[in-house]
Amino acid sequence: MSVAPRLWYQVVFQDGVGNKLSNVSPYNECTITFSSNVHIQKFYCRATVVGDDWGYNIGTLVAEYNNRDANTQISFTLNAVLV
Repeated sequence: MSVAPRLWYQVVFQDGVGNKLSNVSPYNECTITFSSNVHIQKFYCRATVVGDDWGYNIGTLVAEYNNRDANTQISFTLNAVLV
């Protein structure tokens, strides 16, 4: 019997108070940090517009990582202009 991995993530908006991105500075960027207690073979992050469908393989691919060791943090900045 295998145990489910523990996943951790944090989203920090550059303005310090928001929870959505827009194309207006300083509301157009956020930093995303992700880690897992198990080896990550593939990691994909996709962004969607509020109200659009979301789910597996839906949205704009904004980050992709392969073969990360367990307990290693992945961190990247998402800019709304790029989405």
